[in-house]
This record gives sequence, C-alpha cells and structure tokens, in this order.
Amino acid sequence: MLSHPRPAVRKRAITTLAQFLPYSQPQQFTDLLNTYIVPGLAPSANVEKQRTVVQLVAAVARHSPGQIAPSLSQIASSIIKDSQRDDEELRESCLQVGSN
Repeated sequence: MLSHPRPAVRKRAITTLAQFLPYSQPQQFTDLLNTYIVPGLAPSANVEKQRTVVQLVAAVARHSPGQIAPSLSQIASSIIKDSQRDDEELRESCLQVGSN
C-alpha cells in the first residue's frame, strides 16, 4: 500500500504501520527498514517514494521512537540530503521529521 498511486492510500498505510509497529517484533521493523526505508531515501529513489518514506519515518518516530532510535544515524543523513532536493512537499516532510 505504500506504493499505491493515490497519496491518500499511502498516508493511511503510513498511519496504520506506525500504529502497529510498537507491538511488532523488532525483526519486522528491521525488515521494513532494510527493504523499504533505506532504499526509499537513496538519492536515486524517485521523489514520490522519498516523500512517502520520509512521512513514514516521521510517523514511526512519533509512535515508536524506541524502535527507530538505533537506526537514526543510518537514515538522518539521507533525510538531510533529501531536504535539499527541489521539491517543496519533500522538503516540508523532511523538516517535520526533524521536529519529532
């Protein structure tokens, strides 16, 4: 659902994932991190996917900061680089991650 063409569906998927991650096994978060978050923050990822991933990181940080904290050093530099892309919505999402 995170790759759905409609932004509203992606936002609902983000909310659902973020709410259930605190109750999931750590391996499930690790899988999400390695298969979706890290590749989605890569400079080669398209802007739409980067927006979704940055919003997912912000939601996860709000709902389960303990799970994402060990990975922040891995993803923070990518979010900073993403904030420099010429995309206003992506830049705004990156700033929101920093305020969590």
